[in-house]
Parts: sequence; structure tokens; C-alpha cells
Amino acid sequence: MFDKIAVLVGCPCSADNSAPMNLGQDDLVEASCDLDHVLIQPAVKTEDPEDKQEEKAPKESEKSEKSGPNFSGDWVLLRVEGDFDAFMKAKGIGYVSRSLAKSTGYGVNKMHQSVEQDGDKLKITTTNPKGTKVLNLLANGEEQDGTDPIDDKPIKIRAAWDGSALVMTLRSQRPAKELGSVKRYLQEEDTIQELVAPDGVVVRRVFSRAK
Repeated sequence: MFDKIAVLVGCPCSADNSAPMNLGQDDLVEASCDLDHVLIQPAVKTEDPEDKQEEKAPKESEKSEKSGPNFSGDWVLLRVEGDFDAFMKAKGIGYVSRSLAKSTGYGVNKMHQSVEQDGDKLKITTTNPKGTKVLNLLANGEEQDGTDPIDDKPIKIRAAWDGSALVMTLRSQRPAKELGSVKRYLQEEDTIQELVAPDGVVVRRVFSRAK
């Protein structure tokens, strides 16, 4: 929007003070006795407080995009993909525990997850034949306490959004070493949990909504 424009035309000491001049409606004219040296200044655009508020207000679409998809709901493990025995071996899990996991189908139709999500805050409750565990996550890129998704040992977790996926990098505390990562994302109607061992072995858990 523009301020009101005062247009003074003509010489104040001439007989005719209203001599017309061809000027734009947004021009500001400074009165002068010498009409050959009239100073014409462009109008100055002023800021509208309402425009400022519109610029500063965050868009809802930007908020949701930053927080990533919503994993809320009750889920059951539908199937597993990849060599889970090789994955568990790469994680340092012994033969007896690996054999037991294999005999139970690696939790297929026996592992349930209940996810409560509020933006970057997630509460994941996992129930399987070994019991129930709760993982509270804050996807802000900072390290926090958690448990290993395979052997339930206390570890450090760093959770952050990578596009439409939630990525958790894991490390042990004593001794301090990298334990791989877990990526969670939606694929059509399913939730995919992609687990990567320190040596690069990749397996996947596919969860469908519980009926």
C-alpha cells in the first residue's frame, strides 16, 4: 500500500499557481520557482503489518512434512525378508538364541507393535513371546537411551527424519561401538522396519495393521 501523495504543481510566486503538469499518480512533486528543475520523487512503498504476519506464519504443510509420516496404530508382524540368521550372527548373537528365534519364525504373527505418535514424539510398545517393552523416541537427531530391537540390551539411539522415513542409528555403551541402524517407513498399507547390521547385512520386518 502507498502513503497519501501530495502533489504541488506550479510556482508559488507566479501569477498562475495551478499550472498543470503531466505526472503519474504515484509521483511526489517538490514545489520550485524554476519549472525546468522540478524534482520528482517516486512514491515510497510502506510495509503493511498484515503482510508481515502472513510472511512469518508457518504453513501447516511445512510442519507436517518436517515431522514425517504418522505411524500411529496397532501392527502385527506379517512376514520377514532377508537372511535373519546371518543378520543376528553379524550382531554378535549366539547360536542357541539364533536357533530359538528361527524356531519361532522370527516373530511372524507373534510380534505386535502399538505406536502412539505426536509429531516427533513416538511411543512404541512391542509385545512378543519374550514379553513387552516400551520405547519412547524423540526424532530430533539427539542421542537418547533405548534398547536394541533384537537382543533388548540397553543402547544409545539417535533418531531423525530422513524424508518420509524415521532412521535410528544404534550404538552400545560398553564397549562403545556402532550397532547398525533401523529405518521405519510406510509402504502402501504396511509399515516396513528395515534393519541394517554393522557389516551391512539388511533384513526387513513387514507389519500390517492388526484386525
